[in-house]
Amino acid sequence: MNIDLLRTLRLIGETSLTNQRQLSMQLNISLGKINRIVTELQDQKLIETQVVPYRITAQGMELLKEYRVDSAIILVFGTGERIVPLSFDKPKALLRVKGERLIERLIEQLHEREIYDVTVVIGYMKEKMEYLSDKYGVKLIYNPQFDATNSVTSLSLASSQIRNTYVIPSDVYFTENIFNKYEFQSWIGAVNDPNKPTYWSIETGTNKRVTSNYR
Repeated sequence: MNIDLLRTLRLIGETSLTNQRQLSMQLNISLGKINRIVTELQDQKLIETQVVPYRITAQGMELLKEYRVDSAIILVFGTGERIVPLSFDKPKALLRVKGERLIERLIEQLHEREIYDVTVVIGYMKEKMEYLSDKYGVKLIYNPQFDATNSVTSLSLASSQIRNTYVIPSDVYFTENIFNKYEFQSWIGAVNDPNKPTYWSIETGTNKRVTSNYR
């Protein structure tokens, strides 16, 4: 099914929008295209538009279940050498931004989307991370070679957990919750930079697909 149809169906299922103009603004899709999408969803009996707000049907919910995010893997890697002395006594994941620990904010944002199967791969100062298991019920996996390997090794240790899964670095701060209960395609989080840096960056082409990366 078309991605825009699925995104529209998801939005109707998760919000209380009352008209097509609201859908158009939220999804950044033209009003004319939204009109066609809503008509198609209605014809397929996936939504009801005779009620206010629009409502997703049981058939629509059944379709979304195919795209349910099963789990998340959070990678705690590196010793934070670039932010010394802040990382002398704690991993980067435990740094506070606006009063919140980075990793706790990530876990809570996942929980807001009803994603509770969370695995955290730890290494540096692992004992400082163990409280997360009791506080949030996450699974912990230890990478004993954290100081000699990279994030790919850490991810490989949790490979058995990968299904429809978010893979997230632990030292990021999202001002808004970018996670979704349902995902329809793979994506990578990035920000636009007009200066075109040639390190730790990606380039995108048609439909924002990644065409190259730089390290």
